[in-house]
Amino acid sequence: AIHSNYRLYPTHCIAADRLDGNARFAGRYTADDVRRFDDYLDGQLAKIDLPGKDEDFLRERLLTMYANPARNWYAAQ
Repeated sequence: AIHSNYRLYPTHCIAADRLDGNARFAGRYTADDVRRFDDYLDGQLAKIDLPGKDEDFLRERLLTMYANPARNWYAAQ
């Protein structure tokens, strides 16, 4: 019941679609939402100061964090 009452935001939907390789939630965000989310992710990754940081791994972890609410909501439907 908790998952089915989640309020999804465009960031959740964009992240889920990217990780899952589909457009299941495409009707819930715009091209402008995607641009803003990409800029946000780039900014968050830029804050991480590690020697030899693995940006692909870190990006995937951030996307997973944002995707989980959408994935849980979808599974509860």
